[in-house]
Amino acid sequence: MQPIAYSYIRFSRPEQLRGDSLRRQLKNAREWAEKRGVVLDDSLRDLGISAYRGQNRTEGALSRFMALVDSGRVAKGSYLLVESLDRLSREAVIDVLPRFLALIKSGIVVVTLLDGQEYSAKRLTEDTSPLFISLVIMTRAHEESRTKAKRLSEAWTNKRAQAVATKAVVTSRVPAWLKVVTDKDGKRIVPIPERVEIIRRIFARTIAGQGKYAVCRDLNQDEIPAFRAKKWQPSYISKVLSNRAAVGEMQAWSFGEDGKRRPVGDAISDYYPAAVDELTWQRANSARERRNDGGGGGRHGDTRVPILRGLVRCKVCGARMLHVNKGPGPKGGRYLSCSDRRRGLECLNDRNWDLEAVEEIVLKRIGSGDLAKVSEPDPVPEGPTEQDLEAQIARETAARKNLLDLVEEEDEEAKARYRQRGERIKELRKQISELRRHDRRSASEPTWDQRRAAFAAIMAALDEAGEESRELRTRLAAEVRGIVEVVHLGLHAITMTRRAPKVLGGRTAPSRSVEVFNDHPDHIREMELHAQAVAERQATESAIPERWKAKSLPRNSRS
Repeated sequence: MQPIAYSYIRFSRPEQLRGDSLRRQLKNAREWAEKRGVVLDDSLRDLGISAYRGQNRTEGALSRFMALVDSGRVAKGSYLLVESLDRLSREAVIDVLPRFLALIKSGIVVVTLLDGQEYSAKRLTEDTSPLFISLVIMTRAHEESRTKAKRLSEAWTNKRAQAVATKAVVTSRVPAWLKVVTDKDGKRIVPIPERVEIIRRIFARTIAGQGKYAVCRDLNQDEIPAFRAKKWQPSYISKVLSNRAAVGEMQAWSFGEDGKRRPVGDAISDYYPAAVDELTWQRANSARERRNDGGGGGRHGDTRVPILRGLVRCKVCGARMLHVNKGPGPKGGRYLSCSDRRRGLECLNDRNWDLEAVEEIVLKRIGSGDLAKVSEPDPVPEGPTEQDLEAQIARETAARKNLLDLVEEEDEEAKARYRQRGERIKELRKQISELRRHDRRSASEPTWDQRRAAFAAIMAALDEAGEESRELRTRLAAEVRGIVEVVHLGLHAITMTRRAPKVLGGRTAPSRSVEVFNDHPDHIREMELHAQAVAERQATESAIPERWKAKSLPRNSRS
């Protein structure tokens, strides 16, 4: 069987595709294969993929080739053609060498076209000098990439410092609703008006209760051009909503030695022209969190938007109540049923609650204002405040500074304590960031009275427009999720709990449930007896002559 030569072509920057790198690597591989008289497979290409952190080894064409070698689907004696060893990897030698030798031991002959070297198991067994050459090449490739990465990191550090100080434009890569222009005053970032309007529409629809699929569908149906694709995608809607660039912040990022992308330093405020204000951003993301927390997001086939989607749970076992649509007709209808019970798990709640009846009961109780009475007073904030945490950081920093002399003297115990205090400072700063985030989120939340007013306005609009208005029902569902934490359905009773306000550090004020419906026979009998007793008392009181009724004394009178 004639051996096959597999040409592996890689370069790290997409811009090189427009240059000569691809043509040169292909030309050299084809010339070698023609000279040796072997069949060439030039399909192995990792274009725009870095080898410094092993990305091509873990997710590129090279990883697929290695898997084929391991499975025996690449015949022994086949050739792997590369321009030079640095095309295979630029990782540290200690990581590269074992994989390089394993490939050769599998029967693959690695050929480097620039210097004409062939690395095979037979040759390296007889002569180890090529191995030393390969080590030098691998070491040089890694050092070059590490030096380049260090220089780029330092350059970005300087650019970021400049951006903090002067808001100077440090890169032409900006969010899709902005662009960089150059005039007599230098480079400036300016908004693209029609795209900014689209961003504002995405935020407004999200605040109104629409999920990412609904927003995406509406944009595509209205034939709004997508920014970087043919059509709008739900993932891009999520990316826009979570991106703080919408409020003008720029966050620098870098890749660590493990290849993971991490933020560098604090975000720079007012770097970009803001598309929305802070309050709008917070409200949109609060709405997203409520949909995700309650399971209210996502698509559903029913054209009538369920108001309580994701809020309803079984009072007996705590499982979610499943929306069951049995279709039209006298035996049809839409019901809420315990999901655990329907899956055959142990739950005594076998009642199918009529969905529309439950919605009506809950909406009437919200409209009555009774929920305003069932929240406990806000608790006294527990745990450290931001000022407390700042004081702790100051103490840890001072203590860490006191260890420097011992650290310089190579005291191992001091080094350990120095590192521990450094980690503690990082954790305290993280806690401060969380406190600030929760404070911003809490400040953006509408008050209870504002939610009640919005709820009443939407209910009035529904009465006028009709119960089937999808847009109004979506907005109503969003408002209900902002008011109600959970609705429990039992065998006979419906209870609901008001969504409690957030307090310091994201903690939640305690809240108690209120029963809004109960058709248990004992309860009905008790209510009937109560009503009968009230009626009898009223009848007795009406039979007493007015002159015989006790007169209330003035507050200051004396007997």
